[in-house]
Amino acid sequence: MDLRTHVKMAALAVVVALALWAAVNNEDRITLSLEVPITYDHPSDVVRLESLDKARVTVRTSRGRGKTLTTADVTLRVDNTQGRLGRITEVLSPRQAEASFGIEVVDVQPARFAVVYDRRVTIQLPVSVSVVGEPADGYRVDLDNFRVEPARVRIEGPATELARLEAIPTDPVDVTGQSTALRVAELGLALPSGPFRLAGAELVAANVPIVPRIGSKEFENVPIVVLRGEWETTPPNPPTLRATVEGPLPSLRQLPVSAISLVIDVRDKEPQRDDYRVPVERTVDQTLCPGCSVFGLAPQREVDVNVRRARRAEPAPTEPAGTEEPAVSGEEASASPSRPTAVDGESEPDGRTG
Repeated sequence: MDLRTHVKMAALAVVVALALWAAVNNEDRITLSLEVPITYDHPSDVVRLESLDKARVTVRTSRGRGKTLTTADVTLRVDNTQGRLGRITEVLSPRQAEASFGIEVVDVQPARFAVVYDRRVTIQLPVSVSVVGEPADGYRVDLDNFRVEPARVRIEGPATELARLEAIPTDPVDVTGQSTALRVAELGLALPSGPFRLAGAELVAANVPIVPRIGSKEFENVPIVVLRGEWETTPPNPPTLRATVEGPLPSLRQLPVSAISLVIDVRDKEPQRDDYRVPVERTVDQTLCPGCSVFGLAPQREVDVNVRRARRAEPAPTEPAGTEEPAVSGEEASASPSRPTAVDGESEPDGRTG
């Protein structure tokens, strides 16, 4: 056998060996599918509002390598190092995937998806206190006089989302059954969901004012006191009025009728034939009901009284013991009406009358 024949036979043997190796190797390779996290590369002053967290990757590898395959063996990377903003369609392909030795990426799904980028900014916003529950009966939370320290905080996040925020609420403060102001030394802040974070203080101190509700109560047959001068004066007509008192409900509920004063002053009036129509002065004892006032009188706010051309009689001297008690004059009887009564109903003021 000559040399040429030996060479031909050797070459054939190599081809057969390679074919056998390829066949065996192909039979040993398998195809697997797994979910792989997506890594985004962008500048620190850019934030993602919408994006895809994972993609499904199909790989081909040997049977032995497939037994130890993990998501760490494949990396999917989206490049936005130039800092593009807005809604951008990103493309993923097997060529963009990075795989460990012996692993071939053959498919990535979805191949296209949208990512929304925004500028990351830091702004200051006021803090608003959130409350839950209801205070004690007759009390309310004074929403206009909250005090928070610090009153404003710095928050970092997407520019478009931060522009929609007016304030940062606190964690809820429970005011159930409270009748006095609450002081919370350390109160957390409730950030909106999304890529936000505080750039400063994470706790605030808050004063939650709880004050009496303002309501009203009606009192029937409140007598009118006449301040008379030197002339004889008739009793007022009418002798009593219905008074509506406004004030803090807890004090108002305990207010006696005797604390209401209705007075007309005729000391400067001269006698005349016709009646005077005199406005009624109205006050409430502030020691019993601080902040209470009479804002409604019915059926009228002025009463009639006549000043006669006759001097008022001096008080009669005291009678000796055992003598018969003098009769009460008609004028004095009219000026001393029966004891007034209060109407039990209470209400929030809805409009002043009288």
